[in-house]
Amino acid sequence: MQNLTFEEIDMVSGAGVIHSMAQYIVGDGTGYAVGGFAAGVMEGMELGSIAGPVGILVGGAVGAAASYVFAHSLR
Repeated sequence: MQNLTFEEIDMVSGAGVIHSMAQYIVGDGTGYAVGGFAAGVMEGMELGSIAGPVGILVGGAVGAAASYVFAHSLR
């Protein structure tokens, strides 16, 4: 089992910028989903050597879903 702690810390800066831009462009809930997808794709690309293209898509989907749920929980 691979420890992803450092990967997550490494993702914070780049994903945060993309997330903020997506939220600004698209709006609240959908912006969070788009930002989450972008963050998830970036995370998936780092895991790509293990999981391949499927890992990128799954990472994007999971990131989008988590961010979307988080956005709606704030309302």
